[in-house]
Amino acid sequence: MFRYGWAHFNQHRLNIRHGHRTPTASSTGTDGSTKKRQGITSHIKSRRIKWAGAGIGRQIVLGVIFFSVVILGLSLVGGAYRLFHARQEIASAQASAVQTLSNKQALFTPGGRAQLANRLVVLSQNIDNANSGLQKSWSLDVLKHIPFVSNEVSGLTQSVSDLDSVLIQGQLLLWKVNQAANSGGVNSINVPAVQAASSQFQSSEMVLSTLVRPDAGMWGPSKTVRDRLNKEIQQLVRTLHNGSRGMNFALDVLGANGPRTYFLAGLNNAEMRDQGMVLSYAVLHAANGHFTISPAQSVNGLALSKPAVPLTDPGTKTIFGPLLPTRLWPSVNAPGDFPTSARWMEAMYQQAGGTHVDGVIGMDVNALEFLLKATGPIRVSGISGVVNSGNASAILLHRLYVSTPPGGQNARRDETAAVAGAAIQRFNTVKVDPLHFVTALSSATVNRHLLFYANNPAVESNIVGFHANGSLTSSGGNVVHVAIESGVKAKLGYYIHSSVTYNIRSGLDNTLYLATTITLHNSAPSHAKASYALGPDNVNTHITGEYIARIYEWLPSHASSPGSVLENGLSLNYSVLHVLPGQTASITMRSIIQNIHRNGAINLRFVPQGELYAATNTVNFTSPRNFGGPRTLTWVSAGTKSITWTTK
Repeated sequence: MFRYGWAHFNQHRLNIRHGHRTPTASSTGTDGSTKKRQGITSHIKSRRIKWAGAGIGRQIVLGVIFFSVVILGLSLVGGAYRLFHARQEIASAQASAVQTLSNKQALFTPGGRAQLANRLVVLSQNIDNANSGLQKSWSLDVLKHIPFVSNEVSGLTQSVSDLDSVLIQGQLLLWKVNQAANSGGVNSINVPAVQAASSQFQSSEMVLSTLVRPDAGMWGPSKTVRDRLNKEIQQLVRTLHNGSRGMNFALDVLGANGPRTYFLAGLNNAEMRDQGMVLSYAVLHAANGHFTISPAQSVNGLALSKPAVPLTDPGTKTIFGPLLPTRLWPSVNAPGDFPTSARWMEAMYQQAGGTHVDGVIGMDVNALEFLLKATGPIRVSGISGVVNSGNASAILLHRLYVSTPPGGQNARRDETAAVAGAAIQRFNTVKVDPLHFVTALSSATVNRHLLFYANNPAVESNIVGFHANGSLTSSGGNVVHVAIESGVKAKLGYYIHSSVTYNIRSGLDNTLYLATTITLHNSAPSHAKASYALGPDNVNTHITGEYIARIYEWLPSHASSPGSVLENGLSLNYSVLHVLPGQTASITMRSIIQNIHRNGAINLRFVPQGELYAATNTVNFTSPRNFGGPRTLTWVSAGTKSITWTTK
C-alpha cells in the first residue's frame, strides 16, 4: 500500500484488473534501495515456488494413500468374497473326504469301492475349485502381504493342499484294494495282494498323521477350517489304523505268516454260556491263503472221563467248579475270559486224542451270518433249502429244534457244525473277495460273536490289537461285564431278549455305588407242546418254556458285594432268575467299588456278551459332586463301550 498507493491497494482488494510497470531508478530511489527491494522480491518469489512445490507433493502423497486405500478396500472385499467361497469349497471337500475314507465298509465291498471312486471324483472337483479361487485372485495376492490377514490366506491354502494329500491317499488305497479284491482264484486268496493293501493302509496312516497341524495365528475362516480338518484327519487316521490291524489279523488267519491249525468251536446262541455253548467242532487248516477243514462233528465224540486240567483259580473253582468246565464241553466257556476257555479246549481236545493246534476259534451263529455274507448261500445235507445270511439263525436255532423231541439233540448238533464247515469250504469252490472276508471278520468280532486265541505270543498280540481275543482284562480299565447263561437243558435262547440298566452313584468319598438291573423277556409261547427247543428238561424245571438264567456280573477287582468272589483277577457276582413263557422278570445286583477315581475321573468299560439279540444297555449316573459326562446314556451293544466322567 505504501509502495504503490492507496488506489493500487484497492485494485488488489477489489479484484480490479490492472497492469504493473517496471520501476525505474529514478522512481525507486537510489541504487542501494533498489537492490534491497529486488532481494526481498526474489526471496518472496522463491518461497512461493517452494510452497507450491510442497502442495503438489502433498497432493501426490494423498493421492497415493487414497489409491492404496481403494486398492486395499477392493482387496478386502474381493478377498473376503474369495475366502468365503474357498471356505465353502473346502467344506464340501472335507465332507467328501470324510464320506470317502471314514466308512470302513467302503473299501471292503464291491459296491462300496464303486461309490468310493465316484466320491474321489467329487473330492477332486471340490479341491480344484477351492484351489482356483485361492490361486487366481489378485485380491488375495495383495492380502498375502498384510501380516494380520496373510495367515488367513496361507491357512486356507494349506488346508486345500492337505485335502489334496487326502485325495491322493484315497486313490492309492482304492487302487491297492481293487488289486487285492480282483486277484486270487477259486482255491485261494492272493496273499501278496492282501499284504500290499495292508502296507498301503499303514503308509496312508503315516502320511495323514503328518497333516494334523496347529492353528496358531489363525483367527477367521482358516481357523474354523483347520480345526475341523484336524479332527477329520484324526478320524481318518484311526479308521486306517483299525483297517491295517484288520488286514494283519486276516493275514494271520489266512496262514500268510506260516501254516496255521485251529480248533474251531461251534458256539450255540440258543443255549448260552458266556458265549454260545460249545456243541460241535471242526479242525481248520490255513496256509498261504488256502483253507481246508475237517468234517464237522459233535463234541459227544470228545467225551472225557476226567478233567483235562485242574482249576487253579479259587474264584473260578468256587463259582464254576460244579459245572466241570475242564471235562464237560458244554461248560467249557462258562467263565467270561475266552483265552482261559480256549486253553482248556486245547487241553481237552488233546486229551480226547486230538492233534496239536495253534489256537482256537469260537464261532457262533451270528458270526456264521457275517461269514455267509462273504461266501454267499450254501446247501447242507439234512437241511432243506439254502442257508444264507438272512435265515441261518432261524434255521439253526429254532427250526431244527422245534421238530426235535426233548433230549434228541445229537443229530442237530452235527448239522450246525456242518454249516460252519460248508461256509469255510466255500472259499475253495468260489472266488471270494478277500476284503469282504476282512469285513466279515471285523463285524463278527465287535460283539464277541467270533473270538480267536493263539498260542504264539506274536500272533496273540495281533489278535488283541484287533480286539478279537475275548479277554475281559487284556485292554485294562474298569471292566463291567454281564453274562446271562442258560440254566435249563433247552434251546430257549432264541426267545430271550435282555436289557441291562446300570444305576451309578458316586459318593463324596470316591466310592461308587452300583445297582445293576437285568430284565429278561421270554417270548416263548405259553402252554406249548414239549420239545427240545422249549423243554422242559424235568431236572431244573417241569414247565414247558420256562427259562432259568444264571446271571454273572464281572466288575473291577476292588468291587465288593454280598457273596462276590475274586475270579480271574475280577470281582464276580452271581444270581439266578426264573422267567415263565410270555413273561418279563428282573433282578438287581448291588455292588460297591472303592477307589475307582483316577486323577479326578471315573472310567468304566462295558463289555458285551455275544447274545443272539444284542442287549439294550442304559447307564444313569448321579453324584453330589460336579462331574462332566453323560447323566443318562442308552445304547444297543455295538462293541465295548467306554464311558468317562470327570470332575469339573
